[in-house]
Amino acid sequence: MNLGVLTQVADTLRMAGLVSSEREFCEQWLAKSECYMRTLRLKNSAASAEALATLGSKLGCCANELAELNSDAARHWHSVITELRHQVYEQLEIQMRARWKRAFAAAEDQRRNTGHKYLSKPQVGSEHAGA
Repeated sequence: MNLGVLTQVADTLRMAGLVSSEREFCEQWLAKSECYMRTLRLKNSAASAEALATLGSKLGCCANELAELNSDAARHWHSVITELRHQVYEQLEIQMRARWKRAFAAAEDQRRNTGHKYLSKPQVGSEHAGA
């Protein structure tokens, strides 16, 4: 579950003065409803790939803006936010890898159960043949 990373990012952005509340984080950094994080906690669910990708993109834009500023504080927050962006994208990679592995395993199971070598090719006599 990647809720820990989202919480860490939200807390860090709050410390940096970039967000003032969880509601603002959900709406402005995840492009989700104000109660998104609360819902994840209640359902013990992982964030969606879309939310992670949105957050990673926004963190990247923020880091780029900070890189243009010439101050010690900006350099510090640039480094911190860049590291958070890497963590978010790592969570996204983990989630996507698990997704394609599940899909591959399901296709393999179907192949074994049907005896077909290739599932993506239309089978003669099937409703997909000639389509």
